[in-house]
Amino acid sequence: MVLFSKESVQKLREAIDIVDLISRYVDLKKAGVTYKGLCPFHDERTPSFTVQAATRHYHCFGCGAHGDGLSFLMQHESLDFKQALEFLAERYGVTLEVAEGSSEQKGTSKVRLRQVMEAASQFYHTALLHSKEASRARDYLSSRGFSDSFLRSFTVGFALEKRTTLSSFLLEQGFSRKEMMEVGLVGKKGGDFFTDRILFPIHDAIGNIIGFSGRKWREETFGGKYINTPETPLFKKSQVLFGLYRSKKRLMKERIACLVEGQLDALRLIEAGFDFTVATLGTAFGMSHVDQLRAFGVEEVYLSFDQDEAGHKSAEKAGHMLMKRGIGVRVVSFDGAKDPDELLSRQGKSAFYSALATALPYVEYVVNRSKQRHDWALPQNKDRELRQIAERIREWDSSILVHESLRQLASLVHVPEKLLNIGEKAVLTTSLPSSLPLPRAGDAALMLELDIVRYLVNGSENTELVECISKNISEDDFISGQVRKLFSKSMKQIEQGKGVDFVSLASELDTEEAEKIFQALVSRRQKAEGALQQVKELICKVKERNWLQKRETIRLKMEEAQIDEKELMNLAKEFDSLMKSPPSKI
Repeated sequence: MVLFSKESVQKLREAIDIVDLISRYVDLKKAGVTYKGLCPFHDERTPSFTVQAATRHYHCFGCGAHGDGLSFLMQHESLDFKQALEFLAERYGVTLEVAEGSSEQKGTSKVRLRQVMEAASQFYHTALLHSKEASRARDYLSSRGFSDSFLRSFTVGFALEKRTTLSSFLLEQGFSRKEMMEVGLVGKKGGDFFTDRILFPIHDAIGNIIGFSGRKWREETFGGKYINTPETPLFKKSQVLFGLYRSKKRLMKERIACLVEGQLDALRLIEAGFDFTVATLGTAFGMSHVDQLRAFGVEEVYLSFDQDEAGHKSAEKAGHMLMKRGIGVRVVSFDGAKDPDELLSRQGKSAFYSALATALPYVEYVVNRSKQRHDWALPQNKDRELRQIAERIREWDSSILVHESLRQLASLVHVPEKLLNIGEKAVLTTSLPSSLPLPRAGDAALMLELDIVRYLVNGSENTELVECISKNISEDDFISGQVRKLFSKSMKQIEQGKGVDFVSLASELDTEEAEKIFQALVSRRQKAEGALQQVKELICKVKERNWLQKRETIRLKMEEAQIDEKELMNLAKEFDSLMKSPPSKI
């Protein structure tokens, strides 16, 4: 885990210009000492979103969204707190110093590494558009239906054949070979990593270039069809969804995504208006990708993989992982093309719209696949396949999803529901979206306490709500030490009239558990409507929980075999007193 020094985080806090930051996303108009605009967190026609430059806070009187620059980025861009801090530090020219004892390896700053990548991208792009050597590559792209506007829009580049072309240019720009090696632009022997390939920049969710995907455009070129930047401090292939930066706005708004296998598929679909498309980078789709989609609020994914056996196997596997985390899945099929890129080229956008409209729900797709591979007319085959499909469904996290999917399965294959033992997974569970693994949803104590703190920080301008919390609950009522610390510091900031400062809260994080709890605190919002009543109910639940826990602790002590009579009498009096004073309603 990377921990930044408190001093550098506080320095960043002073440097953040919240009006400048939020103006990147919201059209703000000055209204006296505040700025107003349409809230980016809910649909509205009359501005109720305000930004206070003096206190460095924003507040929406419509949906209750509240916070500072750090919480805004974490919620609006679906970043974890570390990513948000690094973005803010780069924007406002503050160096985040790694705290003493942190596991982070010290090296070239990521700001500098991103500058190297940006310079390389511009060099590659210029080479594609204007280099004589790239003329045949341009002809190839044109033959594939890629327009000049497409190449410019996506900053497509070209790596020349000579192995020192890029490195020589970057040396002239003042970058060192060490820096080039750190970001994977040159190999161990000093030569350029990419040669004779069309290059597609890979961005992180904020838009920084973190790597390149190099595609072979002629058979003579050495290596596989695609090669990607090697693992670097900026680029972790298994954690990247290609196209996310281009697609995230619609993806977050409509809560849907289209997942494809190839980078060209993704770019072609995005250009064609399907700008909710992402792709993996030549690696298997994994749970880290699922977590990213969940972090952006995606509720349904259309899988549009290659129309061959390998593509179908990948769709089954990816669909299972998505469904396991509670994301709905539909599988796209089409005729007359091997992949989405070819479908667009041959049949146009309308064909892909039709393919999306007729995409099969995941369970139905799996049943159809099984029927294609096995003769379901034979009872033993149908029995075996049904059992296997049902067992896989039972692996999913949400019991409701399991129950409904098993019912769907029974209906599809015309068997009584009781034969699939529907309802045997009785405990209802669900999944919470987050870019980091959140505290376990089953940890009721932690989640209950966290909800109270979340109401406190989001409603810090609601005097009645804050007063209710301060009068009816204290630090001693919290079981979780990390939540207790967040409550204590938040309450102290509110009492000092400062409002809750998320950057200051972040500077106190000293463990991975604390980071995850902080992420959970910021990543979700409650509705402002009915907040006071909700807080009262939450406090009552905490008080009742603590009362029951104390009662049980005394009872267990009384049942100990070696307890003496005097202590037993004292415990009995304490128990009796406790029973006479249960927690009252607020």
